[in-house]
Amino acid sequence: MDYIPIDQLAQLRGSQIDSFYLVRSIEVRTSKAGKEYIDLKLSDATGEVAGKCWDVDDFRRKLTAGETVKIRALVEEYMGSTQLNVKIIRLPELNDELDMSKLVPSAPDDPEAMLGQVLEAVAGIKLLPLRYLVETLIDDKKEALLMAPAAMSMHHAVRSGLLMHTTTMLRAGLAMLAVYPKLSYDWLVAGIVVHDLGKIEEMVVGPIGLASEYSVDGQLIGHITRGVVNIAKAADKIDCDPAIAQVLEHMVLSHHEVPEFGSPKPPQTPEAEMLQTLDRLDARMYDHFHALAGVDPGEFSGQVFSMGRRKLYAPPEFES
Repeated sequence: MDYIPIDQLAQLRGSQIDSFYLVRSIEVRTSKAGKEYIDLKLSDATGEVAGKCWDVDDFRRKLTAGETVKIRALVEEYMGSTQLNVKIIRLPELNDELDMSKLVPSAPDDPEAMLGQVLEAVAGIKLLPLRYLVETLIDDKKEALLMAPAAMSMHHAVRSGLLMHTTTMLRAGLAMLAVYPKLSYDWLVAGIVVHDLGKIEEMVVGPIGLASEYSVDGQLIGHITRGVVNIAKAADKIDCDPAIAQVLEHMVLSHHEVPEFGSPKPPQTPEAEMLQTLDRLDARMYDHFHALAGVDPGEFSGQVFSMGRRKLYAPPEFES
């Protein structure tokens, strides 16, 4: 199998490569000069890389997100980041030896094990109507939850990334309970587990567990509103106290904190405040570690768009 990990491409700038990758997104665009070109985002298990294909033909127009392709490309630098100038692109052939485990970016932990951690935490909720409500919401999404990513292209945009995001937040949340014992275990765990379940309907996820585009529901409704609606439906289904459902709805509604990030209400309970803090923290830490993977000590990453295009720094290794 011809394959070069994406996290090694920065070391090959100026070189020509032949490699298989997954197409994460593809779009035909028009340059300022009026010439059509193809804008690509390619991925493997180690990361993502942008690509440009300056020759557009009928075959390339028909390529779609989620397909596996073999490319020949020049590795270039653009605005501090690695970019591929794609010269040749084709689909796999019968004699190609493909190792999909190298191409599909996935959470490092087993999804069944992560789901087990979630269910164990939920089982510890002592307020029984709240526990039943959360369990109902999980049951409705369990199969999709096992492989769902947490985003299209930002934090945890990998197979089973939503479970990875959830379990990491759970561990951080349990640690925060020791620091702030007045926080409610029940409400914090419930909020963490359900806050992003609406993302399952927000994105179109292919059979390999990666999102190719936002769904109609995602574009018209969004995961926050959809999450609130799903809580109301589940509460009605199990005849849950509306006041209990309302508190959980508020946590989902406010977990992006401010209107410009999608939350029409700010957090108004201690647990809602902690939820949005943990959500933001986990997303930022993922982006830091992801951007710095493969960056040598003492060097900077490329621009990280989720952080305002800032470059991140890998501190030198000092002897203790």
